[in-house]
Amino acid sequence: MRLILLLFFGLNSVVTFSQIVETIIYQEGEIHARGIEYAKNSLYLACNNGMLYRYDLNSKKTYILNPAEEAPELRDVAHNKNHVLTMQSGKEGLVIWTDQFGKLTSSCYLKNEKGQDLKEVFWDGITIENKLGFLMGDPIDGFFTLFYSSNAGKDWKPCSGKIKAFDGEAGFAASGSTVQILDGIFYFVSGGLKSRIHFSRNKGKTWESIEIPFGSKESAGPFSLAIKDTSNMLVVGGDYEKANSTENNCFITNDGGKTWKSSFSPPNGYRSCVIFTNGVYYACGTNGMDYSLDNGLNWQKLNDLNTFSMAFDEKFIFATSTQGKVLKIKKIQKL
Repeated sequence: MRLILLLFFGLNSVVTFSQIVETIIYQEGEIHARGIEYAKNSLYLACNNGMLYRYDLNSKKTYILNPAEEAPELRDVAHNKNHVLTMQSGKEGLVIWTDQFGKLTSSCYLKNEKGQDLKEVFWDGITIENKLGFLMGDPIDGFFTLFYSSNAGKDWKPCSGKIKAFDGEAGFAASGSTVQILDGIFYFVSGGLKSRIHFSRNKGKTWESIEIPFGSKESAGPFSLAIKDTSNMLVVGGDYEKANSTENNCFITNDGGKTWKSSFSPPNGYRSCVIFTNGVYYACGTNGMDYSLDNGLNWQKLNDLNTFSMAFDEKFIFATSTQGKVLKIKKIQKL
């Protein structure tokens, strides 16, 4: 393992700390994970080579939980008490359910209201809260693909409420974090030529959709959503074709998504993932990571390492990177 010592000084001396980045290599090769989940001292990593890995943080060993033949590319992973769910995003849209030791329970295409297999859906994100699951994919025939589960992801049903997509509007599967559940409420964000947040309080029977003021471009919009509580949320993104641009890459709401304002001092470029933990927001992207101590109004550079997605435990942030790596970073202690 390679250790990098980084020194940071916070805005107006709000925080001062020394930061150690520990590099975890879970697999050699041209591998990266856009889906990462922490559970029971393990990291679950859904990777571009179609493999689902479990990295044990105690033994520092890697375990393979499913073969690449099942799905050429995985984009997100969710974990319940005893099982791990992954989804494929690509030419086919498999949903894969294994136990935490890698025994394959099911690998299937979900079925629409007519009982037809959704083989070509591009899934954007999957999440589990207790026994409630939510799965979202790009539009088919002009409507977003929305499913819910009442048994922690074992079985899925189409949401009865429909959301018509605007021309050029879709989801981004950059980190699987455009899809969230909090206190039983479903949330997801969409982007492209139109950017919006969508939420449902009744398992997708009815939806409310509100516009977010990102720029109108196919490569731009919200790539990740973090929810502090039902009033305070934050989205990051920007234009993935302009990695260093800070224009329209972070918006904040304090009223449950009804209105949005931009950061005063935004993250330092396009960002694919944002999380909130211990009073601090973290955002990551191709040109580095940032943090905010004031609910997203001002951001400070954390490092300049290429990162895709994040998870966390009580003490550390885990950020996926290139070449089969995860960066382990000690959490900032907000004073």
